[in-house]
Amino acid sequence: MAWLEKEDPGRGYGVDSDPKLPASVEGYEPKPKRHPTVQKCLDYANPKYHWSQIKHDLDSMKQAMANRHAVLEGEHTVPLDRVFRGKLFGAFFLSGPSNILGVVLGYGLQRFFHNQWVGLFGTILVCFLITAIAYQIVWFLDNRRLYRKVSDNPLIAFREMQRDLAPVHRTALNFALGFGLITIPINALIVGIMTLVNDDFAKIVPVGGIMMIVEALFVSGAFVRVMGDFYEKYSVKLAEKYQDTFAMKG
Repeated sequence: MAWLEKEDPGRGYGVDSDPKLPASVEGYEPKPKRHPTVQKCLDYANPKYHWSQIKHDLDSMKQAMANRHAVLEGEHTVPLDRVFRGKLFGAFFLSGPSNILGVVLGYGLQRFFHNQWVGLFGTILVCFLITAIAYQIVWFLDNRRLYRKVSDNPLIAFREMQRDLAPVHRTALNFALGFGLITIPINALIVGIMTLVNDDFAKIVPVGGIMMIVEALFVSGAFVRVMGDFYEKYSVKLAEKYQDTFAMKG
């Protein structure tokens, strides 16, 4: 019964082993696996990760722009999910500058009420509303022919567009609230210090401008990235939804 006592080197008796490099090999240490959340945080802290992903986003947007009309006839040269990913990111990229209008309107509220705190919280609400409207406009202008192909009834086409965009706005709001836990205390601290030093001066300083600087320093890159990751996943759902309507020929 000596064969029962003989160890099978391939099994390792419960020890996880790499088939390419068994655990019995001296000096071998399995590569530790990081928790997905930890790995994601490390990625977001790495500028190389952001740069590589942004290049990927811009490439998808370029492909989507090149195929935005061909997709109507099923003649697009890239998969439908890539087209939608580029469209989603393209609308995000093009509607982003509308945030400046939100800052201007927020400053108008600040001066109208002579209150820097109204400027702070008013700008947050106005900016989100303005960028959401801008996203809707850009998306509609780029995809109106798509929705006309879905239905000749404008109300039905509009309803489908809202169904498609609702997850986008909901996700953007969730992330904005999350990042707000970082930026709002910083902005409030800055405004509070200015108020203590000179209240009259704080009333006329464009708080929205301060907010833009804080966001650029602390959250802008991460916000672009998390939305880009969301677009990559959501584009697959849109492609599945419209695969019969805009299927590739051949």
